[in-house]
Amino acid sequence: MELGQDNRILRDLADRWRNSKFDSYFLRVTLQFKNVQEGRTAQSLDNIYRFMSGKDFINEFKMYTGPSLNLLISKQEEANKYTWYSIISGAIRDRSWRVWLGISVGMQFFSH
Repeated sequence: MELGQDNRILRDLADRWRNSKFDSYFLRVTLQFKNVQEGRTAQSLDNIYRFMSGKDFINEFKMYTGPSLNLLISKQEEANKYTWYSIISGAIRDRSWRVWLGISVGMQFFSH
């Protein structure tokens, strides 16, 4: 089970850059915190920062894509199974941590 919080900022590029040719484009910045649990034991804390750009095709339908920077902090050694690789990793006290890069692709069907 995953419990989390997702903080999002959406900005229209036409307003941001004061240029009408970007009317249907937007930036989406997300900071997400997730607590991954298996049974009654908390496995890890997963923090994800995403910076994505997107296009509003028609009312209520948008697509976006962009890179993500991911940080996994865990007391459990098995929590490393959630990541394929890491660009840097280490341990502080009884917690291990891993950082990796990813990509996000998504669709949105209702207005933001």
